[in-house]
Amino acid sequence: MRLRLSNTQMAHMTKRQTPNPEAYQLYLKGRYFAAQFTPEGFRQAIALDPTYALAYDGMSYYYTLIEDQAEVPAEVMPKSEEAARKAIELDDSLVQPHVEQAFNYTLYDFDWPAAEREFQRAFSLNPDYAPAHEIYSWYLISQGNSEKAIQEARRGVE
Repeated sequence: MRLRLSNTQMAHMTKRQTPNPEAYQLYLKGRYFAAQFTPEGFRQAIALDPTYALAYDGMSYYYTLIEDQAEVPAEVMPKSEEAARKAIELDDSLVQPHVEQAFNYTLYDFDWPAAEREFQRAFSLNPDYAPAHEIYSWYLISQGNSEKAIQEARRGVE
């Protein structure tokens, strides 16, 4: 069996996000601890490598998690947007911060054109990124397009 990857898939496979292995380890810890509602791994990764885009995306992800669980949206969602913007500024080729920003535009700002632009950018970067399809389905529901929303949700599951 021979695997054939597109140029985009190869770029994703070979791209190094940070040359600092300790920053990468802290980022991974951040993803784990974000689910437990603490951002320390991301903060430490950013302190170690302030140009590490995924760590900023992790902070954006953290803020969207706590918005729904423990915090006042007006206090945390601007922080999520700021962190996603910083991640995109550092590396526009990452799909995750575009999805985080689309989430922010959809469920907090209600800025439909901006959300659509971020979703389309995310899909152009990685058409198979499941969270993008899941969150896009929420966006489509907000636009009254239930049929397409169901298709997107199914695509995310696939």
